[in-house]
Amino acid sequence: MLAGDPLQVTLPPPRPAETPRVVEGLVILYEDDDIVVIDKPRGVAAHPTPGWSGPTVTGGLTAAGHTLATSGAAERQGIVHRLDANTTGVMVVAKSERAYSALKRAFPRAHRGQALPRARAGATRIRCAARWTRRSAGTRPVTAGSPWSATAARA
Repeated sequence: MLAGDPLQVTLPPPRPAETPRVVEGLVILYEDDDIVVIDKPRGVAAHPTPGWSGPTVTGGLTAAGHTLATSGAAERQGIVHRLDANTTGVMVVAKSERAYSALKRAFPRAHRGQALPRARAGATRIRCAARWTRRSAGTRPVTAGSPWSATAARA
């Protein structure tokens, strides 16, 4: 190809919007007007992605009647950090734009997925009980009730 040569690109058809569906095992640990803290079960993706046809956190929360923040990419509404589909653990999902912005600042790009840092969204405070550790077998998940669990308490 040389400079000035025409280039033809064929884009795939747009993906249909995800149909919200209830997610078995998706447990709400804490909720207020700004955030919802969930315990994500294995086999659930944080948000729709190409090639994933299984359940998602965003779809499960929407199906359960939760309204999520609309900032960011449409398929990732409310999601600031994620866990892999086959990882269980605690996730904080933004319900308000104010919380989405606060969580984006609290989860610097380099640290997303490594630890749950302090975040403030109004009167809500989220603290990390401990940092994740990497082992040869993979990432130790942050699960409810474990010494690695996050706590969400009113300030």
